[in-house]
Amino acid sequence: VDFFAEGYLVGKLLPIFGDIPVSRIGIMLTAIGMFMVALVPFTASLWLLYAAIVIYTIGDGLFEPAMTGLIANATEPQMQGRVQGANQSIQSVARFIAPLAAGLLYERAASLPYFISAALMLATFVALFAWTPSLKFRSS
Repeated sequence: VDFFAEGYLVGKLLPIFGDIPVSRIGIMLTAIGMFMVALVPFTASLWLLYAAIVIYTIGDGLFEPAMTGLIANATEPQMQGRVQGANQSIQSVARFIAPLAAGLLYERAASLPYFISAALMLATFVALFAWTPSLKFRSS
């Protein structure tokens, strides 16, 4: 599914819609997928889990490249390496901290890390609407 999303869909959707709409669609699908995973303990539905994984993976596959494009196009050419490096560094720190936090949340309730993740993604969706209009983008 990830190969399909990043390898095919991104190549078709980005030229048509651009980075901002694709990143918004991607983060919304990712949030919906996480929310669906959070519901699995309450339904015990294997089909819900499968659907959630597909939706989450498509969303993430759309969001990551579109967000990288947004960051690159909102950065002056001489600063792109520094900004992309900072972006990768923040992602690395998040990949270290998030599993620890998720483990602590999971001890409270199995679905809690997924509900919290969905809420954070919805907050990111709102932030994309609030901040992207004020950014100055370079033409590609």
